[in-house]
Amino acid sequence: MESNRKPFAPMSDAVFAYYPVQLPPQTDEIRLVDLWRVLVRRKMVFFVVAALILAAGLTYALLAPPKYRYSALIELGAVPHPQESEGTIYQEDSVGTALAKINEAYLPQALAGYVEKEPQGARPPAIKGSIPRNSNVLMLEAEAPADAEAAVIAVQQAVISRFAQEHDTSIRAARHDIESQIDAAKARQAQLRDAAEQLRAREESISAHVATLQQTRAEIAMSLDRARRAQAAILSQPTQHPDAAVVVEAGSQVRDLQQQLSALDERLALSLPGEAVDAQLALRQNALDAATEQERIAGLEARLEAVRDTRAVQPPTRSPGPVGPGKKIIVALAAMLGLFLGVLSAFGAEFVGKVRAELAETGTEAADHDGLHPSGN
Repeated sequence: MESNRKPFAPMSDAVFAYYPVQLPPQTDEIRLVDLWRVLVRRKMVFFVVAALILAAGLTYALLAPPKYRYSALIELGAVPHPQESEGTIYQEDSVGTALAKINEAYLPQALAGYVEKEPQGARPPAIKGSIPRNSNVLMLEAEAPADAEAAVIAVQQAVISRFAQEHDTSIRAARHDIESQIDAAKARQAQLRDAAEQLRAREESISAHVATLQQTRAEIAMSLDRARRAQAAILSQPTQHPDAAVVVEAGSQVRDLQQQLSALDERLALSLPGEAVDAQLALRQNALDAATEQERIAGLEARLEAVRDTRAVQPPTRSPGPVGPGKKIIVALAAMLGLFLGVLSAFGAEFVGKVRAELAETGTEAADHDGLHPSGN
């Protein structure tokens, strides 16, 4: 009976599925003490990384040459608008278009020319164009050490020259057109001055002619008075019959003088005053035309003054002192970065160590499990 008894077999793993192991509650709380222990365990990693970063920052601060800012301001050319009011001007290019031309065309061309002139492998300076806030000018700026000053200024000057040459043709044409209009207006003004002198001379001539005619009229009036007295004397002789020829001659003389006097009165009363009025009106119109022409000349001269060439309002200039962070700031930043990266590296090393330990432990458990449950028939 005992021989039929089955040997005792250990419980299989499936039994434990019904009775799970009660593990202590897990928590995600991170304690500062644990963090400090990690830093203590990985202090070599922390100090090595921090020291390397600090050494790199210190080396850069001591060996890197100081950098200076090289800047130039470009004012865009402008001309008065030919179709609008005198005070309206327009630029040859908008500021945005001009900036695109500089960054996409003129700067690459100037830098290419610099590379061709310099020895093989020469590095061109880093120059960029920008628009200062709330302005209508362009800025060329670069940061480079003092030994690169000649190269930077040469490139900036080449960009300014090429950009100014593009606008030079149209600006010169606009300036020439305005100057031609001014010359024509001044020629017209000279003609008006000559015409005014002629009109004033005409007024003086009319006044002199009136005076002469008035004197002539006075003489004719005196002669007519004498002729009338003579005619009356001839006709008033009661005892004698005057000679008919004498009477006819006296009457004819009186009539001629009366006609002359009537013609002079008509000339003095109508023709000459009309001619004087016409001369005065023409002189007044001449003055108005001269004033209009003077205003036109003043407006054209103002337009000529408004013509602006594309130029460097500030030529390429180096800043008085170095720019960028100083050596102390660089060292302080390197120290802060070293501390941060040192802490990060320490925790990284701790994480890698734990991963390796768990992988090793998992491998050991797997080997033990295979030893307890050998495969076989």
